[in-house]
Amino acid sequence: MSADVNLSLTPARLLAAYDEKRFEELAVMLLDILRHFRQHTHRGLDGESRHFLDVFVKHFLHLFTQEDFIPSEPQMVKFIELNPTISNLVAMSSFRTTDAFVEILKNQKLNFAKILALYSARNTVAIDRRMLFDTEPGLATQWYYCFWEGYRGGCAGRETLAQLREHLRFRDARMGAINNYVHHAYFGCTYADFENDHLLKRHINRIFQQWGPAQTPIVNRPDRRRIALITAMWFPRQSVYRCTHAFVKALAGEFDLTLVHLGKDNPDLDTSLFKEVRRFRMGSPLDLSALTPNDWAIAYFPDIGMNIESIFLSNLRLAPIQICGYGHPVSTFGSKVDYWLGGRDIESLEDHERNYSERLVLVPGSGVAPNRPDYVPRGNYAPGEVLQISCAWSAQKINYPLLERLRRILGRSRRPIHFRFYTGGALVENALIPTRQVICDLLGVPHADVVEGIPYSDYMQEIERGDFNLDSYPFGGYATAIDALYLRKPFVAWEGTKFYNRSAASLLRRLGLEELIVHDGEAYEELALRLIHDDGYRGQLSAALAGANLDATLFLRGDAASVARIFQYLIGHHAMLRGQPGREPVNI
Repeated sequence: MSADVNLSLTPARLLAAYDEKRFEELAVMLLDILRHFRQHTHRGLDGESRHFLDVFVKHFLHLFTQEDFIPSEPQMVKFIELNPTISNLVAMSSFRTTDAFVEILKNQKLNFAKILALYSARNTVAIDRRMLFDTEPGLATQWYYCFWEGYRGGCAGRETLAQLREHLRFRDARMGAINNYVHHAYFGCTYADFENDHLLKRHINRIFQQWGPAQTPIVNRPDRRRIALITAMWFPRQSVYRCTHAFVKALAGEFDLTLVHLGKDNPDLDTSLFKEVRRFRMGSPLDLSALTPNDWAIAYFPDIGMNIESIFLSNLRLAPIQICGYGHPVSTFGSKVDYWLGGRDIESLEDHERNYSERLVLVPGSGVAPNRPDYVPRGNYAPGEVLQISCAWSAQKINYPLLERLRRILGRSRRPIHFRFYTGGALVENALIPTRQVICDLLGVPHADVVEGIPYSDYMQEIERGDFNLDSYPFGGYATAIDALYLRKPFVAWEGTKFYNRSAASLLRRLGLEELIVHDGEAYEELALRLIHDDGYRGQLSAALAGANLDATLFLRGDAASVARIFQYLIGHHAMLRGQPGREPVNI
């Protein structure tokens, strides 16, 4: 806990501002401390820090729910934007939830905006969402999207996951505004309820398509040799880059490429394959000069949904042909993207209409071409008394039903085991400590820990020290599966019907290790337990991986060249394909 925060805010100062009715000053002080916690994630709390946190949360909730404390409307908007930070701070404190204070607010006048600031996925008290939109749809819309930031770690808890799923089921025709938090709903809903995410994504796409700026005509004079790559993720450590760089490199050999970089500048941006770089960031006023005029024959989105810019642009007609792929492998469900690049070896063809609103175009192989990890193995594995099981699951992939599976594995294990979760950098705004607490409460502190935000080389060293890896489900990993297999670690993959829970299984098939693929939860438990109890079997798998030729299997580049041919085909045959009835996969 930083000293400047500790010294600058005392209960006496807060109480004095309230007693003297200096409400604007009080709101400013509270907002300042909340912004600090939004910007600085704490990885642990010592006794002094926990005391400070409890004192702050106690006074914040007490003063914020005083009936005569009415911040200005702009300040209340800021408090609503800080809803996820407030939720995380309260979860870190001895209060755990704001339930009691929401109940207090329900009996007050002028309580609407305050309820929106305090009500999150961690609450168990019932709130009628329709009533919130009846009261003031603009603020309710802002709250609806801010609420979705709870997907960062929130799927791990039984109650929070249920709340997120209930939030997904609710939609209101008055939810028509665009704000800076809409992408959290678009991105996060898949992790909360992958079977119903299309309902919310279609709603959000319609909102963007009806938005005033979306009516601005884009001047496009297509040149068959010009393609735009549209992403915020084109830097070497990002999984989108790692999984699609070989495809883009192949395209650069046949086309002139423009990189449209989305969002804020990134010093690690790789511009080496591009003849031109443009930058687009949502702002007020909205400046579309990076997009129009253009001469692109194809607008290629390797990912959509990880930022607001990609959602907006996927709902414009930037080029005659618009394509998405596996960078973040979830259909847009209703944008203006025409085609989805899918791996012939991975896609479940009988599910293509349910999985994609775009027309599926089958690419030879897996539909991705991962880069070799930038890491030299240390050879630092040494078996220990406690078996280390690596769960390289970004935070949103950790969900309560899967944790229950791990709890059952733990209960059935005849030897000491330890689950280590590597959650990436998702647990911002102080979601780390509450998420760790949920996991450790379920599995037990001796049996689980959470590692968050460490450098890639440190993460790879930790995976190397582990005994084997488990994949997440229903949203599995691909780059993380590559990492594990590159380090010759056995990897259990739970295969489903969508790319994001089929890709890891496809890697195992390439290596001739289909025995590590399961298709239901019971089999997942049984295979994990066999790997725990049978050292010989685990050693046999490790030896098979050690002898595998990864260059001829995982890192084979033959499929990448086909993407350029497919893009050429689509340019030449788009009119014909568009005129065909139905959406049968295009198999070139």
